[in-house]
Amino acid sequence: MKAGITKEQLVKSLGETLSLTREGISHLELKDNDTVIIHWNHGYTREVNIHMDSGLEIMKDVLKNIDY
Repeated sequence: MKAGITKEQLVKSLGETLSLTREGISHLELKDNDTVIIHWNHGYTREVNIHMDSGLEIMKDVLKNIDY
């Protein structure tokens, strides 16, 4: 991850970007240092393990879990 950027900042930014798509994503939440929660507009959620992930791997793991 880029120096000075936290996982929380990356997850928030990715969530904002994903909310602009037609996938119905409301936002992303960093539950703890190892878990992101994807929130959809209709109330469904899914947890994604991001343990030991780099910034790019966090994005890949989240994107892989959007198909529902």
